[in-house]
Amino acid sequence: MNWLTQLLARRLRREELSESICEHLDEKIAGLMDCGMMREQAERTARREFGNTTLIEERASGSARDLPGANGERGRRAAPTIPVATK
Repeated sequence: MNWLTQLLARRLRREELSESICEHLDEKIAGLMDCGMMREQAERTARREFGNTTLIEERASGSARDLPGANGERGRRAAPTIPVATK
């Protein structure tokens, strides 16, 4: 039963994070609209400034640990192997 409890707790945390992100975006959109921006432009601006919400959620849940760059590996690649002929 422990795995079921962990699964439900993980799902609850994910839902809470998603709701929190939506609340922050809504607040930012409202603030931008108060400054005179049209709704569509305010939504685009808020999302661009906030960042990739899917990636944020994945990183928070730990499911992005296998993505390139998730652990500071950006730009690092394995050195190419060069075949060497031997006699």
